[in-house]
Amino acid sequence: MKHYAAVVLLIGVGALQAEPAVTVNGVEGRPSATPALHLIAGEPAVIQLQLSSKMPARTSIRASLYQLASGIAAPVAKDLPVADDVALDGTAVHALAFSITPPEVQHSAAMELRFSANDGGATWRPAGSARLVVYPAGLLAQVKAMLTAAQRTGVNVVVLGESPQLKSLLRGAKLEFEEADAPSASADTLSLSQCDASAARTLLAQSPAEARLLLFTSDPALPAGVYWTARGAGFTAKVTLPVLTDLDRAPDRQFLFLTLFQQAFRTFPSSP
Repeated sequence: MKHYAAVVLLIGVGALQAEPAVTVNGVEGRPSATPALHLIAGEPAVIQLQLSSKMPARTSIRASLYQLASGIAAPVAKDLPVADDVALDGTAVHALAFSITPPEVQHSAAMELRFSANDGGATWRPAGSARLVVYPAGLLAQVKAMLTAAQRTGVNVVVLGESPQLKSLLRGAKLEFEEADAPSASADTLSLSQCDASAARTLLAQSPAEARLLLFTSDPALPAGVYWTARGAGFTAKVTLPVLTDLDRAPDRQFLFLTLFQQAFRTFPSSP
């Protein structure tokens, strides 16, 4: 499956022009901008670029991919062709698509695409950059394997209330779950729910101290985040980030979804 990302590459051509810059708009189809593009290892991603110049010119663009760690940028792929001898008329924006397949990674990895431009001479000059976060492939498969393994050790997964997106996701993965209206105090039960802020407050008030409750909600009174409260052997986790929305196409949300279940299952004595 190809993922599509949107990057605006503004390139000034000629000695009198401003320095080129790259602005990351986010991943196509996502509702808000993001400071980095979130991609899946081994899956082609198509990045949308826009080239512009204040004067008529011809330019070529290439890109190099670096992995970032501990202040070091290690080259992964160099001098990838992006565009060759593009004619810019000084007024219109030139749109093009650049396809890249991130390398395999074992854990999430920070990377950077560095663009360079050449106007026909011997020198390639910097033309900005775009930050990437690359995630291992098969994150949702890992969630499914984890839930299946936990159920084999006797953990009951219970979904509370209507929770439409959550139930659809679990059913789509062919995962078994029970349904209930209130959190359980049972030591072998993980309760899940997706609801609005009012229903979330009710569930939290009903939750016994021993309950393990993973709650996906929205709360305008709180910044988006994960609010994890340990209570004896149990916990309540109030997730106000839009994790379930566009989950199948958003690796950053898949990674958070996996991390939440990993943390939840660590609270069980028989965790896989």
